[in-house]
Amino acid sequence: MKKNHEPGAGQPDYLNPDLPAAPRAQDLVSRMTLAEKVSQMTMDPFGFGLSYTRFRYSGLSIGPNPARAGMDLEVEVDVENAGGVAGDEVVQVYVSGGDRAANAPVRKLAGFARMRLNPGEKRRVGIRIAAGRFNRVDEEGKIAVSRGTFKVSVGGCQPGFEAMHCGSTEVLESAVEIR
Repeated sequence: MKKNHEPGAGQPDYLNPDLPAAPRAQDLVSRMTLAEKVSQMTMDPFGFGLSYTRFRYSGLSIGPNPARAGMDLEVEVDVENAGGVAGDEVVQVYVSGGDRAANAPVRKLAGFARMRLNPGEKRRVGIRIAAGRFNRVDEEGKIAVSRGTFKVSVGGCQPGFEAMHCGSTEVLESAVEIR
């Protein structure tokens, strides 16, 4: 049996030289199914696994709206423990949109607050979004002030991950105009 010792190729099993070379990594990756690729994604997003209860979000407010570029924003939301046991929740605020450059991130974590709520307890939480969280880095590597309509997402996980990882929480969204 021919052994393959080229760089980047599979390596033989040195304990038993009669075994074929191991498959190359790039061959394995190209044969992976979508389910296998998804299983290699981050298993637990930020804030995951803190409780065995369910949280409800309501009353999202963002101000000022519209806002001038360079102003901080205040996000407020009511969080209620709708389950039967006390639990911790990480309220996360993400921003996306605006006049994004092609290389800009899809969303940015703009702030978060951790809270512990007893069963049935409801509390209003405020999180300040610093003006700089709306900025971006331009093609020359300089900080540029972004303007436009931004989507602000508030909840116990990233927007778009609710079905996959966040069965115990939800995400609310609202638009804010930065002029």
